[in-house]
Amino acid sequence: MDGNYSFSSYHNGGPGREKDFQKLAQTIGTSIQKISQNVLSMQKMVIQLDTPQDTQELRNQL
Repeated sequence: MDGNYSFSSYHNGGPGREKDFQKLAQTIGTSIQKISQNVLSMQKMVIQLDTPQDTQELRNQL
């Protein structure tokens, strides 16, 4: 079953697989943090719409 990896297949695959799993987990964690930061930034921009801080630059950025 190529392509169907679970934690146990990585974990039981030896040090190389465990290292791959840890690297993948780190990459996923970093990506989730970036998404969260971008969502927060977008929320702050949306709050500024239809206020005196609303500009075309803000809308372009959003």
